[in-house]
Amino acid sequence: MHKLLIASLALALNSCGQNTGPGVPEPLNSSNADGSPEEMYKSGKTTDSLGSDREANPQSNTTVGSSSGELPSADGNTPKTTTPSTPTVPTTPTEPVPDVINKTITLKNTEDRGTWEGWGTSLAGWANGIGRSVYEGVYADAIFSAKDVKILDKTYPGLDLNIVRYQVGGGGQKDDFAAIVETADKVPSNENAHDGFEPYRDLDGFWKDNVSSDVTSTSWDFGRDQNQRSMLELAKNRGADTFEFFSAAPMWWMTDEKSASGGVLSADAGSNYMLYLAAVAKYARSNWGIPVRSIAPFNEPSSGKWRFPVLQQGLNLSFDDQVSLMGQLKVQLNEQA
Repeated sequence: MHKLLIASLALALNSCGQNTGPGVPEPLNSSNADGSPEEMYKSGKTTDSLGSDREANPQSNTTVGSSSGELPSADGNTPKTTTPSTPTVPTTPTEPVPDVINKTITLKNTEDRGTWEGWGTSLAGWANGIGRSVYEGVYADAIFSAKDVKILDKTYPGLDLNIVRYQVGGGGQKDDFAAIVETADKVPSNENAHDGFEPYRDLDGFWKDNVSSDVTSTSWDFGRDQNQRSMLELAKNRGADTFEFFSAAPMWWMTDEKSASGGVLSADAGSNYMLYLAAVAKYARSNWGIPVRSIAPFNEPSSGKWRFPVLQQGLNLSFDDQVSLMGQLKVQLNEQA
């Protein structure tokens, strides 16, 4: 169980916002978990309300292994420990040992290189998988609070992280766009996946089509991405005070491949892409009560690994395109302000 907790928190603390590591771990059980008993990794259209009075439905505890901590042998008896018949003799290194270099390091406590604002984590895929499930409370407590968190028969100190990075998604839903259809990337490994990869990696965007840029029109749906938004809300309620938004890909219909999972930004989509990010940040400040402090308009755009299709949202951008988009984002932020 200790290894399971460590693996779970390691996934959550991926500060670069990517989900290239292992999938969302088997959720942990806890007697103090809260949240609604929603099916894990459920995707699809929902209402705008997150439901603050979500009802808990914890699963039964499971104990694995014997009380002694030893694994039984095939015949059911505890295996015996034996020593090798041939003793191991250390060998002498053949390479010369490098000379010791003496160096004096002087600490200057008068230098001011800025204020350390805290520690944080990205939400993105893991929060989409855990949010609004029966396990979201124990994850939120363990990551964003300083209180002790009990998991089965062990108690762990909360990490008390205060910085949160929220990913503005680019995925769509069926029948969003009348004129074009979102591209299915690959054969899904999960029958509930509708965009070609595991559902928790598929973060829905809010701008359904390009009919209107007015966020109050039917072209927009801010009732989506409720799982990640729920974890965002829980983090804020537990004391997180710094909120950063980032994007890994534009809305799927803004790319040549008509998919947010890797590809090339369409030639005429740069302005709409930056308008989208600025509009979401403004909406979050005004309607979700999240004081968004900054927006990162792309994530690892120069890596070259976001070639369609990939198993998460991403976008390749040249240096010149990055510079151009940053300028357009400033224009859109000024207009949205």
